[in-house]
Amino acid sequence: MKLLGLLFLGLVASSSWSQEALPAIRLDQPPNIDGVIQPEEWNGAASGSGGFDEETGRPAPEPMRFWVGYDDQYIYVSARLGDRKPDSIQAVETRANVSFPGDDFVIFAIDPYGTLGELNKFWVNPNGATNLQIAGGRAAKREWLGEMEAHGRITTDGWECEARIPWGVMSLPSAGKRTARFSVGRYLHREQRLYLWNDISGGKIENFGRWTGVEIPKSDTGRTIKLLPYGYAGTDRDEGTILNAGLDFKSSITSDMQIVGTINPDFRNVENQVLSLDFSHFERLAGESRPFFLEGQEYFQTSRDASVFASQRIGSFDAGAKAYGRLSPRTTFAVLNTADFGHENAFATNLGYNFDGQSSVTAAVSQLDVEGGSNTATFLGGTVGRGPVSAFAQLSSTDDTQAGEAGRFNSGLIYQANGWNGALEYTTIDANFLPRLGFAPERGYRGFGANVGYVRPIPHGPLMESGLEVHYEDLNAHGGGLYRRGGSFEGSLTLRDQTDIDFGYGESKFGGSTDRYQFVSVERPRGNPYQHWQVDYLWGEFAGKAYRSLAPSVSLRPLKGFQIQARYQRVEHFDTQELLIVSANYELNKVDAVSGRLITQRGDTNFYLAYRRSGNRGNEYYFILGDPNARTFRPSVIFKLVAPIEIRF
Repeated sequence: MKLLGLLFLGLVASSSWSQEALPAIRLDQPPNIDGVIQPEEWNGAASGSGGFDEETGRPAPEPMRFWVGYDDQYIYVSARLGDRKPDSIQAVETRANVSFPGDDFVIFAIDPYGTLGELNKFWVNPNGATNLQIAGGRAAKREWLGEMEAHGRITTDGWECEARIPWGVMSLPSAGKRTARFSVGRYLHREQRLYLWNDISGGKIENFGRWTGVEIPKSDTGRTIKLLPYGYAGTDRDEGTILNAGLDFKSSITSDMQIVGTINPDFRNVENQVLSLDFSHFERLAGESRPFFLEGQEYFQTSRDASVFASQRIGSFDAGAKAYGRLSPRTTFAVLNTADFGHENAFATNLGYNFDGQSSVTAAVSQLDVEGGSNTATFLGGTVGRGPVSAFAQLSSTDDTQAGEAGRFNSGLIYQANGWNGALEYTTIDANFLPRLGFAPERGYRGFGANVGYVRPIPHGPLMESGLEVHYEDLNAHGGGLYRRGGSFEGSLTLRDQTDIDFGYGESKFGGSTDRYQFVSVERPRGNPYQHWQVDYLWGEFAGKAYRSLAPSVSLRPLKGFQIQARYQRVEHFDTQELLIVSANYELNKVDAVSGRLITQRGDTNFYLAYRRSGNRGNEYYFILGDPNARTFRPSVIFKLVAPIEIRF
């Protein structure tokens, strides 16, 4: 989703402000955060109402109203959301710090620096479940991430919620009076649309809300070190007795600079992501799930299709440290180093400058030193945006002991407004371009690529949304001749009952043969990850051989707090491969849960079962049967203890 918007209106009928700005009002008496909006609690708070579709600018079909205030410790937000069909309100999640993409929700976004370079985002659903995304990226460690308090309830004519957000969970500029940028939005699940207080559709970023005269409090995070020592013990059929311990830590250099470190990090029991069996001529990379790398990961981002740093390239190591944050309101930085003593050292750094929310420049370097060689990669890129149009250019280089020196350059234009999106890009990349700490799977070509698409929400009738997107590329090899040429189209139809049908066709010449495919995907209901089924079928020809892929999946929630997900894929291409993933999670309460996962692939089966007690801001306990990331199951029992310690000085 994009950025968010809001709807402020005071409880007092005589209070009103513009749709672009609200005054920051300090509350003398904090409201009671119980999910029931009482006029006497929010009287005098700044408020707003109304909203616009984030993409089309269409006015919100349901009434929205919110209130906001603050003091030295917290930001206070409440919202009342009208709904003509309260029975359709979706509210499944009940816990703190969880994702709930299938629920109705309110979202509050704020940039305390006022530059729109990055936003802190806070979600609340009708049950008062919360989620937060701190600018720069954070790991799912509650002791590091921080938390917000929220409550909500469904009423006869909609729902309402109240939330209290600590200033301390965000990086903050120096104390003093400022104009922050903020917004509030409402996600209407039955329409699957986000409506924002301000109309920022079509690239109208200047309409993003202003919170004027807010007194940023003095942060005390610089006097705190958060330690997470851990230890685990157990037995394993192959390894025998297992004893291990380590330490994660986090502190603040200043109020807007963080430092994170780890000694003997524990990745054994982190559940890795699993790649599907989908065909690709090139290497694919699974997502990152290790907490150390998730902290501040957004500050390391460069090019998406040929990055010079991808943390998944770093395997096990002995110790690591990273620092990230802001050098000024518009300047961000990140630096990381990990060491596998005597074998490998990995280093990455990134420096970015944001001009106005749509224009920025980034420079980055990564370096990998191993026995017998080294690799250095550099990146310089910039984006300039005005309204719905933005232009970008990126220049990268690598210097490798074995592959030598090489470069990559790409530039293009992007358009996005009123449901339309399009892009035109030119790329040239040397065949020996090799960022060993990054990810550049395709090399040795030059040429153009383009795409154009349109998504149209339909307010009435059986069809809720339709879309179409067309892609084309024409790439030539550096040594002469064709590299790849072809195109594709993809269409989608979403019915009012939230049945979604996607379909498409693609054809391209590559590697001396013509690849062609058709696909169809049916899911229902779209946007509900709790009770959901989907069937994907793709057929055609790749690398001169017939290809078929069938992938059904289902999500079930048979009991409150009990979630089951299963996905099966069968691929026929040269040979037959099958993949089955079944996962389950049962929340006993807000801090105790039992979970497990079973994977069958290429004739091997592995599973694990775990009990965890976490999220209560105290000691965390884990009991794990099996190894989550082993190829096949083997008897293994591990007990793990994490004891958070906070040192203030």
